[in-house]
Amino acid sequence: MQNIACCDQSGGETALHAAVKRGHKSIVSLLLANGASVDLSNMEEETPLLIAARLGFNYIAQLLIKNGASINTTSKNGNTPLHEAADNNHVNVMGTLLNAKGDIYTRNMNDQTAFCIARSKNHNGRNNLLVLKEKEQNLIDAIYQGA
Repeated sequence: MQNIACCDQSGGETALHAAVKRGHKSIVSLLLANGASVDLSNMEEETPLLIAARLGFNYIAQLLIKNGASINTTSKNGNTPLHEAADNNHVNVMGTLLNAKGDIYTRNMNDQTAFCIARSKNHNGRNNLLVLKEKEQNLIDAIYQGA
């Protein structure tokens, strides 16, 4: 395979971006196995993980994370993959991102955390997941501060 990092002229997307957008698990796997960069951004400053999170492709998100994708990367509007998953009610992707240490405190350009977005959209299942993670993090913080 040659030049898998080559970008198209219109949106700066690599073959990996295109495969992720279309949900092609096998092509994503093939590209990753052949050295595709997991953290290249397109013109919108979106990495493949941001796209997978926004579209709800949990298996692809897992593959990207397993291959070293930056979990807390941000798009030009400041959204992390967790923001994107929260905004689109992709609870499974949110769980994957939280398990991979996605930062629940990061604020986007609108000063919103992923929890703020979930709450504003009234996605109850997602809220519950983020509340549990926030409580867990608060407990860990309290333990370390008390030590």
